[in-house]
Amino acid sequence: MRNDFPLVSLCILTYNQERYIRETVEGALSQDYPNLEIVISDDNSTDSTFRIIKEMTAGYVGPHSLIVNQNNPNKGIIEHVNRVVFELSHGDYIMLSGGDDICMSQTVSFAVKKCLEEKCDSIAFNANIIDANSQITGYLHNITDYGVCIYGVDEYLSGRYKTNGACRLVKRVIYEKFGKFDKDCPTEDTPSLFRTFLYGRVGFCAIPNINYRIHGENISGFHNLMTKFDPRKIYSQYKRDLDIAYGCKLINDEYYKKIQCHIKKYLYDNIAIRYIYNQPLYSLRLMCAASFAIRPHYSFIQAKKYVRMVIQWHKKGIL
Repeated sequence: MRNDFPLVSLCILTYNQERYIRETVEGALSQDYPNLEIVISDDNSTDSTFRIIKEMTAGYVGPHSLIVNQNNPNKGIIEHVNRVVFELSHGDYIMLSGGDDICMSQTVSFAVKKCLEEKCDSIAFNANIIDANSQITGYLHNITDYGVCIYGVDEYLSGRYKTNGACRLVKRVIYEKFGKFDKDCPTEDTPSLFRTFLYGRVGFCAIPNINYRIHGENISGFHNLMTKFDPRKIYSQYKRDLDIAYGCKLINDEYYKKIQCHIKKYLYDNIAIRYIYNQPLYSLRLMCAASFAIRPHYSFIQAKKYVRMVIQWHKKGIL
């Protein structure tokens, strides 16, 4: 039976998540997919995360192949991802998950089923949002149409797509085509998504297929995104991957120019937003936002957008 299903590597990456790791490991081990490799890798946690992982996996005799790893010393997000994807995992498909999210028992099997049915190169799913106490508080995307949408480069350029990095199934060949992520890149999520658009068919299904935890310590929380993620380093990763895609003839001259223009706009926009966010006062944020009307690479329309953004931040109490 196993030969009828592609090998999938469900990779759990953990760091200092002792409060949530039990549920995460339980969800991984509960998978009903018949040809599954589970990789649980800890980035040298300073709390009891890895001790709990070892306790829960010691003597495991279930149906899945199990790889447990702890880095020493700590590698950081991107080097940890590189190690898990390119050194520890072996699947034809790879699914990355954080140490605070919870897979349902059918998460992998449902993802593979939809991916094969729709002939996708990668597919993502909606998610149940859970809080620190594992209570469902809503959905990542409030969509009632549960069909699968297929996206390509045109949807990427227009922004008309939905996605979720917490439950994205990706063909290994995509990782192999583009190689390891640059060690200076602060995240693998959006660069991984970018690679899938460059490679081929990108799917999204609105049916929730993972419990995605949002709490005050999320690495991808808004404040962390605004203060710790350097858009110039992400752009550098994008540009490298775009050149690889062009060299491999995954995209033609026309799309190369369009995408290059698009990611430059991404760079300028994200630099501006972070610069505005890091002003210490509401009044300074407003003045800074308005000043982009006369700055190179920007426009009056963009400045108006930034001013509206600052006003919304103020209304929401985003300091």
